[in-house]
Amino acid sequence: MLLGLDLPLPKTLLVHGFVHVGGSKMSKTVGNVVDPMEIIQSYGADAFRYFFARHIPTQDDGDFTWEKFEKAYNGELGNDLGNLVQRVAAADTLPSRSDWRCAASRARYDHLPRHDAATGV
Repeated sequence: MLLGLDLPLPKTLLVHGFVHVGGSKMSKTVGNVVDPMEIIQSYGADAFRYFFARHIPTQDDGDFTWEKFEKAYNGELGNDLGNLVQRVAAADTLPSRSDWRCAASRARYDHLPRHDAATGV
């Protein structure tokens, strides 16, 4: 197709490895095939992308099990990332040092929604 459009061919290719299930190659005959749409419907596309980006090597073979996926989903996304988001959100609600010095200025924006207050400063 590239040659037909007179476009240059790529100089390098990114070739990924296989995704194994429980240490063995996926096979319809064995019955260990994992449907990506099942994961996405149950956990969402972001959780699917996170697991494969974080736990499946790009150029090597990777191993998928439901136990590993749920551990990453609950442990890393639910606990670790959730904790980080909570800390960042809590830090955003703390008044800045200049707000403590200028209570009159802060009172001007207390009645506004957060976005309007932030753009007013």
